[in-house]
Amino acid sequence: MATDQGRPAGLDGSADVVALLRSRAAQQPRRKVFVFLKNGEAEAGRLTFAELDLQARSIAAQLQQHFQPGERVLLAYASVAEFVRALFGALYAGVVAVPVAAPSGSTDIARLAALAQDCGATGLCLGHEGFNLEYLTAAGLSLERQLRCVTTRRDDGAHAGDWRAQAPGPAGAALLQYTAGTSGTPKGVLVSHGNLLHNQALIQQGFGHGSRTVGVSWLPAHRDMGLIGALLQPVFAGCTSVLMSPAAFFAKPLRWLQAISRYRASTSGGPGFAYEMCVRRIRAEQAMELDLSSWESAFVGGGIVRPETLERFAEKFAICRFDARAWTPCYGQTEATLMVSCAPKRKSPRTTVLDADELQHQAVRPCAPATRRVRGLTSCGPVLGMDAVIVDPATAQPCAADRVGEVWVRGDSVAQGYWQCPQQTRDTFGARLADGSGPWLRTGDLGFVLDGELFITGTLGDNVVIRGRHYDLCDIEHAVRDSHPALSEGASAAVCVGGGAQPLRVVLMQEVQQAELLSLDRAAVLKAARHSLHVRAGLKLHDIVFVKAGSLPRTTEGQVQRDRAWAACRPAARGRGLPPAAAPTGIDG
Repeated sequence: MATDQGRPAGLDGSADVVALLRSRAAQQPRRKVFVFLKNGEAEAGRLTFAELDLQARSIAAQLQQHFQPGERVLLAYASVAEFVRALFGALYAGVVAVPVAAPSGSTDIARLAALAQDCGATGLCLGHEGFNLEYLTAAGLSLERQLRCVTTRRDDGAHAGDWRAQAPGPAGAALLQYTAGTSGTPKGVLVSHGNLLHNQALIQQGFGHGSRTVGVSWLPAHRDMGLIGALLQPVFAGCTSVLMSPAAFFAKPLRWLQAISRYRASTSGGPGFAYEMCVRRIRAEQAMELDLSSWESAFVGGGIVRPETLERFAEKFAICRFDARAWTPCYGQTEATLMVSCAPKRKSPRTTVLDADELQHQAVRPCAPATRRVRGLTSCGPVLGMDAVIVDPATAQPCAADRVGEVWVRGDSVAQGYWQCPQQTRDTFGARLADGSGPWLRTGDLGFVLDGELFITGTLGDNVVIRGRHYDLCDIEHAVRDSHPALSEGASAAVCVGGGAQPLRVVLMQEVQQAELLSLDRAAVLKAARHSLHVRAGLKLHDIVFVKAGSLPRTTEGQVQRDRAWAACRPAARGRGLPPAAAPTGIDG
């Protein structure tokens, strides 16, 4: 499965993001590039290419007073608008930008300090909104003494003339992008300007973006999908991006679809859970007021693309003129900058229905009339601009076409490696097939290729083997969540307890709203959950540990950290007679 690996250039052959934005500002100075929404609704400001370039130069001049090119500088902004200006200011200054979530409490500040130590950061850039230097000083933390803290100016670009121009080129370091840390400690991925430009071209190719494209995003600006897709893509493609905060979306998902309707957006999307939230929390009478007919690329990524999610959303919002042909499933990861594959635009996504029992043995078999259990999977489309191969992770041999294996990729979008982790970089970015060919990037994701299109079935980190069958912990969580109304809204985390001399047993930690937790019919819910998991996966659920909403540990993006969840729930688990030790993955022969 190979495609052209030629390095695409930006506007006028730009070799880096700085030259790209400078070209846009020169050729399309009045073109609107960003629109900022306060609370996801009212406009709070706009930026043209000329204004963004001017303010980026002004902020860069300020940063150059404190930092040398190549130094790592944390960007911690609560305001999307302030983050956008600071990001491009950092790129213009030649420092390596380290985007992070703005802390909201002592735990978050401790996480920020750990990231600063991990990457050897010398500075911390802050804004005027939310978390700021005054908050850091009041907290009395050593972080302020360890780093040079800079609050970026709110000005009209008056200091732009003091900027010392930088030309980092394709090989120049641009970002240190940290992984989400859902199944372990976050790792810093070093991304070059060349990686960014190559991946921007893939995104533009996959979604068909042009100068008339309008995008809407609520995705976290400091994470790859929001940063690479919603902040850099409009500069590369010369289009417009309408931005709101993740908090605005989570508080009221309707705001996302209202913005798409209001601005006649053609591109927008996110992980599957965002569409599920819209289905659950937007009322029919609210949906009737929307017009989603302009939505041409409704991308969905960030994990397994579930056909039922697409079907439920399309059915509910058909009344808003949402066209199911707009679905654009895609696949990507931080180590590959972002995009790896993308389904063809304006074509109904391809779904295949497989024998679920065979799939648990890593075999790809279409279902037959007599098949007992089936599993539907939606394609993430062909791999774009890179090479990909499906590999048996145990032998490093390419898999047969009808086998599930690990997805390995190579190409110019693959990042430079993990920061100061030479062994992990060699293992992940320098993998070689059994015949010695390489290097390849091991994605850690499982899947297969069918008729040239990539299907993702899970991840190695979430894969458990029980009595010789493979199960994905995310699939277990979805099967249980769909089994009872009391579980549909809450976050959950599945783990396997036991091991060694004891057989592995599946336990689910499930958040429930406080009011429901007190009156919950636990026996009825457990019965429904066990039935659902048995029917869908042929697996027995040992028990559910119910906890109040918000109890499970999360990443800064709100994703549950499964490896920490068991420790947090262990007191409740002991009360139910469960063993004291567990692991989020395991093998039971």
